[in-house]
Amino acid sequence: MRNGRVFLTFSRQGTSRSEAILSAIRDVYKADIGAEIILLDESNLVTQADIARRIGRTRQWIHQCVAGVRGPGGFPPPVGHVTPKTPVWFWSDVARWLKQHRLSEAPVVCDAWQVAVINNELERRYLEKVHSESPTEFLQRLEAMCRTANVFTDTHRCLPRLITGPRGR
Repeated sequence: MRNGRVFLTFSRQGTSRSEAILSAIRDVYKADIGAEIILLDESNLVTQADIARRIGRTRQWIHQCVAGVRGPGGFPPPVGHVTPKTPVWFWSDVARWLKQHRLSEAPVVCDAWQVAVINNELERRYLEKVHSESPTEFLQRLEAMCRTANVFTDTHRCLPRLITGPRGR
């Protein structure tokens, strides 16, 4: 147990990584122990340090790719920031770029999209179960949270940040 959540670790073999993951998910539900799978412990949001760890490179190597000093250029843009100086990327975007330019063939790179899809569906399912409220109730709760956090008094913090990507995803 970590931070009030149960973590399960599986070692599986399958025809693909996603099939091994799905097999583990099926087994948890078959066990009928009342567990709800929220997500795989493999976030789609990554820092430069996370990227380096996942593919066995140095942070400097990743930084050079981001800056366009190493590799073909065109590294995916960050989707946000953990802190003002710590950008984050979607791992699935970075993995696609690495694979497209033959900079890494690590299994985590090849399976990044499948893991992101599984995590998105697990999170969507969890949120629908936990937060089964009407849009009006959701907005009222969100407005109350913003008032409590004094978000409406700080224009900069109140404005949403829209992140766009290429069409057809």
